[in-house]
Amino acid sequence: RIQLRRQGSVERLEVRWDHYAPPQGLPPVTLVNMVHLGDHRFFEETQQFLDGYELVFMEGVRGEHRSQISAAYNDLATHLRMSTQSEVMKRRPHFRFHDVESSEMSSAIFGAFVRLRRGVSMLQRQIAEQAEDYARDYPDLGPEERQRAAARGPIRRELAESLSDVDYDDPDLIGGRNEMVLSAVEAELAKSGGHETIAICYGASHATGLAARLETWGYQLTSFEWRPVFSAYLDVREAAAPSPAGEEPTSRPVTTVAGPSPE
Repeated sequence: RIQLRRQGSVERLEVRWDHYAPPQGLPPVTLVNMVHLGDHRFFEETQQFLDGYELVFMEGVRGEHRSQISAAYNDLATHLRMSTQSEVMKRRPHFRFHDVESSEMSSAIFGAFVRLRRGVSMLQRQIAEQAEDYARDYPDLGPEERQRAAARGPIRRELAESLSDVDYDDPDLIGGRNEMVLSAVEAELAKSGGHETIAICYGASHATGLAARLETWGYQLTSFEWRPVFSAYLDVREAAAPSPAGEEPTSRPVTTVAGPSPE
């Protein structure tokens, strides 16, 4: 549900949004797999997409560590010339949050925060070193162009590779939180005359567990669509350009899944 796709000199990180047909008497559910760091356009498109649903279950750790984690992600995005979900997307009345309080898993959250801060520091050094290399190899590029190329090039690709190879089995950060939101979804499905369309918008690392539970409830995957999150530019001059080709992501076609229609 998350992949790297190469087109010419550009590699794009993409997430898959899965559409599930329900068993009789229940509403359809869409699993919107997310990455919390990406192009501004990706988050705008996600917001617009979710605004078309009656009820959306959103990921979002609550409590004291939330602002620290958001700040670290924002720093990371700034260095990479990208945006974050928390910066772009707005809360809506139909968004529901059934995630944990950060105090309930403080050690896991704090560990993730420390790793993220270290990642930001390492990223700063990598971009500076890469820009120095470009000063030697591409003397015609100005300082801003070298910084832009460093942020949008191989370093972005490394990030995309790491995000496309996530660990799906972390019991602290994934499993328990899945159970919380799934309990809320199950309660909603049990209501008579409930919402007609439901989306679950969580990080892609949660997808395996969420999808498995939907299937045990009788839901069937009927179609999916790949959405571009951000691009890495392998050509230095393309990465250095103010508006690289393909910078604005575009929607991909929906793919229908073969199989019997649910009854």
